Amino acid sequence: MNLNENLLGIIVLVVSVSNLAKGTTLSGRVVDTADTPVSNVDLDLYDSATGLPVATTGDQTDAQGYFLFSVPLGTFDIRFLPPTADRLADVILQGVSIASNTTLPDTVLGPGFLVTAHVVDPQGVPVMGAIFANADSYTGQSAPSHGNATDANGDVAFVVAPGTRDFIVLPDRMSRLAAKARLGVPVFSDTAFGRIGVDAGLVLSGHVSGPGQAAVAGVEVQVIDEASGAFEPTLGHQTDAAGDYDVVVRPGVLTVAFEAPIDDGLAHGRVSHVNVTSDTTLDFSMTSTPVNFGIARTGRLAPEQASYTYFLQTRNDTSSSRSVTVEVVAMDPILGRSRTVLGPSTRTMPANFGPLTATLSLRIPGNVHPRFRGRPIDLIVIGTDATSNTLLDADVTTITVP
Repeated sequence: MNLNENLLGIIVLVVSVSNLAKGTTLSGRVVDTADTPVSNVDLDLYDSATGLPVATTGDQTDAQGYFLFSVPLGTFDIRFLPPTADRLADVILQGVSIASNTTLPDTVLGPGFLVTAHVVDPQGVPVMGAIFANADSYTGQSAPSHGNATDANGDVAFVVAPGTRDFIVLPDRMSRLAAKARLGVPVFSDTAFGRIGVDAGLVLSGHVSGPGQAAVAGVEVQVIDEASGAFEPTLGHQTDAAGDYDVVVRPGVLTVAFEAPIDDGLAHGRVSHVNVTSDTTLDFSMTSTPVNFGIARTGRLAPEQASYTYFLQTRNDTSSSRSVTVEVVAMDPILGRSRTVLGPSTRTMPANFGPLTATLSLRIPGNVHPRFRGRPIDLIVIGTDATSNTLLDADVTTITVP
């Protein structure tokens, strides 16, 4: 940036300050990777605690890439949304604390590529309001992308960062259309999906309760198609404050898994052979368990990786330490092939170990890959009491091996 640009930026900021109402301000500059200012970038604020949007005005960058606008006090996630025509990927800054007038360091927007698609229902009618969610195929990290909902013509065009990405088309639940996934898509140039047809779906709903019939909020409801062994992507797959869930799925024989937040001290569970041929109600009752396990899904196995890391979450609510035997098995749910990838090994969990979770890195050997390549596999963690050999908890997550 030359001297004239610096002076112009200072003048712009001074004029902007004089026009602001008295209050707390957020300011900064947005540039691309060549340090070129990016104009017309929209900034959106969300409350970090609640995820709710925060109303602001004048929150766009000017011709020199600068922004300055009034904000409330608090901690916010800030999304930077560049014009689609610029082919720059969105950026989100999480947990930005604003206790006084705040100037952010330069925010750098990296290059991106345009993704387009045309979504129709089984009758060929354009689907409006279908959201295109996307995540990095190998890390599972979701990526912010604005403009990723289909318009009245069923068309969508948005920019994503380069890489191998998983896309999930999520129609509005009121449409009763099932989600559709496109996994492992290489995005290293503008990518046109063309016409994507989504299937008619059925509503799977129910109520999740715990001990004393108390409603359990925040339960992950995961749906697995038993014919393919693959997860069925769904929208709104967590129970609400009343313990209720409501998802749209394709007809078929399904396994439905329920996983409460690990801090709740409730055992995971699943119901197999749920034959969904019409709208189906499936309630589930969760039981207390003193020891919890859970595997946090962080992405998919990458063929070039020699190993892969998952995280085993553990919790012990009892007043004494527990010796727990842990074993992790990878199993092909269709062919029934299995392989132990960790353990069995015995670990001591301290008394009252919780409610916060600990993490244990599991490195899955690369020689698992050829056996399961191209198939979804279940990663099963089993915890048993080392003294009595009784089952304490078990958890299953499904991963896909490219």
